[in-house]
Amino acid sequence: MITALRPLSTSELLDRTFHLYRNNFVLFVSIFAIPQLFAFAVILTGAALIVVKSETALLTNVIGYLLLCLASFVSQAPIVLSISDIQMGQKIGVAGAFSRTKASTLRVIWIMFLLFIAISVFFGAVGLVIAVPLSALAQTASATIVGIITSATIVIPLYVVVRSGLTLSLMIPATVVEGGWFLSSMRRSRALAKGNLFRIFTVCFLVSLLGVMVAFLLRLLVMMPAPFYGARDFARAQAEYQVLQAVGIFVSISLIGPLATIALTLIYYDQRVRKEGFDLQLMMAALQPSSTLPDAPPPAAAVAAPNS
Repeated sequence: MITALRPLSTSELLDRTFHLYRNNFVLFVSIFAIPQLFAFAVILTGAALIVVKSETALLTNVIGYLLLCLASFVSQAPIVLSISDIQMGQKIGVAGAFSRTKASTLRVIWIMFLLFIAISVFFGAVGLVIAVPLSALAQTASATIVGIITSATIVIPLYVVVRSGLTLSLMIPATVVEGGWFLSSMRRSRALAKGNLFRIFTVCFLVSLLGVMVAFLLRLLVMMPAPFYGARDFARAQAEYQVLQAVGIFVSISLIGPLATIALTLIYYDQRVRKEGFDLQLMMAALQPSSTLPDAPPPAAAVAAPNS
C-alpha cells in the first residue's frame, strides 16, 4: 500500500521521521553499521599497532577515520532508497538497498567530496582575505572594535555556509531518486528548497540536536570504563582509549546516523508534493495499466522529476 502523501507541517515531519525510524529500526541501523565495519577493523588494527609501537600506527588510524567518513557517505543512498520504497509501499532489505544503489552511491560520494572542497576553499579564501586587514587593524584600533569586526568576520561566513547548506540540503535525495550529478542535483535542490529554508533549518536543527545529545551520552557510557583500565604503559593506555572511542563512534553513528537522512528525504518528498503535486502524479501513475509500467526499480521510476 502506497503511503498517502500530503503536505506536512514541521511537527508532522519530525513525527514521521521518528515513526519511520522506529518501525524500520533494524533496516536503518544495519545500513549505517555494515559499511562502518571495515573502517572499525582498521581503527582496531591501528590500536594494536600503537601497543607494539609501530611507525605505521598513526597512518593506519588516519585511514580508519577517513574510512568512517566514507562509510557514512556510502550509507546515504540506501537510506534514501529505503524511504522511497516505503513511500511507494514496497518492501526492501539491507542487501537490496545496497545492490540497487551502486551508481547513486558514487554520485553521493562525488557530491559530498565537491561540497567539502568548496567549503574548504571558501573558508581558506575568507581567512586569507580577512587575516591581513585584521592584523593591521589590531595595531591601531581598540580591542572592542577589533572584537566586533572579528565576530562579524566569523558570523557572516558561517551564515553564508549555513544558508548554502540549507539550499543544497536536498541534493542527496535528488541525485538518488532522480539521477543527475553535481550541477543538476544542485539546481534541483535549490528549486525545491526555495522559500522553505527556515522550515528545513528547524527540522535539521532539532534532529541534529537530538542526535548530538544521544551520541554524546552513548560515547560517555562507552568511555566510562576507561579510567579503570590498568594499563601498564602509555602506549597501552592510548590503545585502550582508542578502542573505546572507536566503539563509541561506531555505536553512535549506527544508531543516530540514519535520522538526518530520513528527515531530509521526507522533506524532499514533502517539497515535491507542495511544489509539483507529486501526490497527484502518483495517483495518476497508479491508474495506468500494469502492462505499461516501466521495468526500472519502482522508486526511481515513480518519482522521477517531471523535467529531469
